[in-house]
Amino acid sequence: EGKRVWVEGGHSGERGIWQPRYLEGIFCNETAPNPVQYLFTSLNDGYFEVGPGRHKPTYAIRLELDEKTFLQLYELIQPERYHFTEYSLIQSQCTTFVAKLASLAGLELEGEVQVSIPQYITFEAKEFRLWQDPQFQAIQFASPDILEKSMVHAVEQGKASVALRWYREKWPILKKGFEAQF
Repeated sequence: EGKRVWVEGGHSGERGIWQPRYLEGIFCNETAPNPVQYLFTSLNDGYFEVGPGRHKPTYAIRLELDEKTFLQLYELIQPERYHFTEYSLIQSQCTTFVAKLASLAGLELEGEVQVSIPQYITFEAKEFRLWQDPQFQAIQFASPDILEKSMVHAVEQGKASVALRWYREKWPILKKGFEAQF
């Protein structure tokens, strides 16, 4: 309708309101055969975080949108369409949210990382078994660090532009450090 709309926020969660946070959930299930299995579950305390919340954004990109794409994105982020209450390390969290929005806008961003999980750890001088079933020896999830590198790469390729003023001012200094990591 010709009005300027500014939406800043994202998918947040793991507050420990209805269920234990991920680390707490592992230790609550320490006698189970696969306590680390808790990392693969969804928590029901996610929400749309208006603005940056307790996080300080380190990088942001800007994409040109036509009206149709803008309306699709705006519709998607409405609470009745996107289930912000479902928070999951492996499926639905801040990084997957950004990647999904970027994809709908025509920009594919990388964000996935696979991390090995040791079978045993020592915590406070006590040994804990994290998994018995080898299917839990690794977890793949979307990482904000990997996503940020992908966003920087998209800017370098001219597919997006930098949106944080601080980065625009400091970009020549920081660019060399990011290039070495690709």
